[in-house]
Amino acid sequence: MKPTAFPALLAVFFLAGCQAAGENAAATAESTLAAMPVKNAETVLRQAMEAVCPPWQGPTPTKIPTPTINPAKTASPQPTASPEQSDERNWSVQSTLTESSADCQAAAGHSLEIKLRWFEKEEEAVDSFDVRRGQNQTSDFHGFLLVILEEDDYSFPGGRKEHRVWAWQAGRWLVEVNAFDETTTRIAPDPGEASEEVYTAGLRYALWA
Repeated sequence: MKPTAFPALLAVFFLAGCQAAGENAAATAESTLAAMPVKNAETVLRQAMEAVCPPWQGPTPTKIPTPTINPAKTASPQPTASPEQSDERNWSVQSTLTESSADCQAAAGHSLEIKLRWFEKEEEAVDSFDVRRGQNQTSDFHGFLLVILEEDDYSFPGGRKEHRVWAWQAGRWLVEVNAFDETTTRIAPDPGEASEEVYTAGLRYALWA
């Protein structure tokens, strides 16, 4: 190989390395941007749950004992549980890369679930909403399309509808609020009131922009 070939090879390797680094940086940035709205959605759901989830009604649920950790084998102090993970709360919040959800257990057989699903394109959110609403009529909710549904639970086929659902599409978000009451007594939080709390909290974090 001629000596003049070495600088050319070095230049090729250098350019290839720069391209790979750029692609990795772009992927990291894209992942970070995708995680940001979901992180804000977690905060929105926590605020909504604090506003609408009532104290547990009925006998206190049996608590599972927390395993004891040997301090000698613990490298650092264990983190304190966040409020939504505390035994004092009857609600929880969890997330994936594109969806945040919250669950409120108001009483045995009575619950509220809120899901916030984020799409990369608003058109995808519109399509998903169209599938969810089916042939049902829509109404206006703060300028967004809303469908209000009463649905039968698969565990109790026929008869009374156990689910009260508010589903609405706002920008690149699809929001679904589902109240479930196993009995005729409605203990689960009202899905309309919960939707209002989600909407108001979402405004603070520009979720619907």
